[in-house]
Amino acid sequence: MSEKVRVVIADDERPARLYLTKLLQTFQEVELLGEAENGPAAVELIKRTKPDLALLDLQMPGLDGLAVARSFQKEPRPLVVFVTAHDKFAVSAFEVEAFDFLLKPIDRGRLRDLFRRAMKRLELIDLLEEDPSPERAGARETAPIGDIWKGSRSNRRRIFFFCRSPKSLPSSPMESSST
Repeated sequence: MSEKVRVVIADDERPARLYLTKLLQTFQEVELLGEAENGPAAVELIKRTKPDLALLDLQMPGLDGLAVARSFQKEPRPLVVFVTAHDKFAVSAFEVEAFDFLLKPIDRGRLRDLFRRAMKRLELIDLLEEDPSPERAGARETAPIGDIWKGSRSNRRRIFFFCRSPKSLPSSPMESSST
């Protein structure tokens, strides 16, 4: 993938934002679009810049990171990664469909792995945009197994992943409602 991962940072602590900014500058595959110092500013920044990935602190004034992520549940949103010093929020983070959860202080190797996985996910989104046909996905007799945002990076919409249904399951919702 030749494109860079477009990232925003939201953290109420300036030293944390500066540290993360310097760390991000060491990755050639990353483009930092902007920073926010509180939840409402993070929502506005995400809406304005449409990043691929948002690094959100969990505890911020105005709206916490979870509320920022929830504010994008019904519209396209970036991959959300929570960055915090408190592991007690991990379950809550994944309940709002976080892509990842990083504990402070952030390890550069862990961040590198995160960007590799993000690039793979974004490549998949791009691939699905190029050819979204059910035949390509082998989705004739299928059952949903998950979902992802699809579309160009600036205009995503939610799609569902499918796998072949076991023969014991009905192949359509109509069959299951008639039993």
